[in-house]
Amino acid sequence: MSILALLSLIVPSHAATLDVPSTSYPTVQDAVDAAGNGDIIEIAAGTYSGDVFISVDNLTIRGAGMNQTVLDGGVGNFGFSLDFYISATVEDLTLHGNDARNVMNLNDFAYAELNRVKLMEGRHDNYNGAGLYLDNADATVFQSIICSNNGSAGYGNYNGGGVYVNGGSSFVARESVFFGNSVDGDGGGVWASGSATLVNNVFYDNTATNGAAVYASLSTIELTNNIIEANDADSGGGTQ
Repeated sequence: MSILALLSLIVPSHAATLDVPSTSYPTVQDAVDAAGNGDIIEIAAGTYSGDVFISVDNLTIRGAGMNQTVLDGGVGNFGFSLDFYISATVEDLTLHGNDARNVMNLNDFAYAELNRVKLMEGRHDNYNGAGLYLDNADATVFQSIICSNNGSAGYGNYNGGGVYVNGGSSFVARESVFFGNSVDGDGGGVWASGSATLVNNVFYDNTATNGAAVYASLSTIELTNNIIEANDADSGGGTQ
C-alpha cells in the first residue's frame, strides 16, 4: 500500500455541513436523518414545524440567531429529544414547545450543550420538567433563556417548571435567564435531585408551591452569583 493510501486511513474526515432548508433537506429532521457523526446542521432564519429526534452522535444544530430560527415542536410528547447515549450541541435558535410535554427530553446518558438557546412554552401534564427534562442525563446551558414553561396543568403536583434534574443527572447553567416558569409542585425554575451548578444566572417571576426559583430535593445545588428576584411560592419564594 502506498504512503498516500496509508495517510488517508489515519487523517480524520472533515465534518459535513447540511443546510436547512434546501432541496436535499427541507426539514430539520431530514437533515438529522441524513447526518453522520460530528456533522453540522445549519438552519436558516425562519420557523420550522415538527419535533426533532436525534440518534446520531456529536451533531451540532446551529440556527441563525436565538430570535431568528425557531424550531416549533409539540407534535408529539417531546419537542426535541436525543436517543440514549447520544450527545449534541444546539446553539443560536429557539426551541418552542408549543404545548409539548417537554420542550427538550434527555434520558439515559444523553448529553446536550445549549448555547444561546431560548427554550420556551412546554406544557406538561402528568409529567415533570415542562422545559428541560433530565433523567440520568446531563446538560449544560450558556447564555440561554428558559421561559414560560408551565407545569400547572391541574393533574397533580409535578415538579420542575423550567428544568427537572432527576437523580443521576447533572445540570450546569451559566449566564442564563429563567423567567415566567411555573409548576403546581416544587421548583418553578429548577428542580433537582441530581447535581446542579448555577452560576451568574437570573431567576425572575417563577412560581411554585415550594422553591419558586430553585428547589433541591435531597441534593446539593451550587449557587454562585445569581440574581433571584420576584419569584413566588407558598414556601421558599427564592430557593428551598
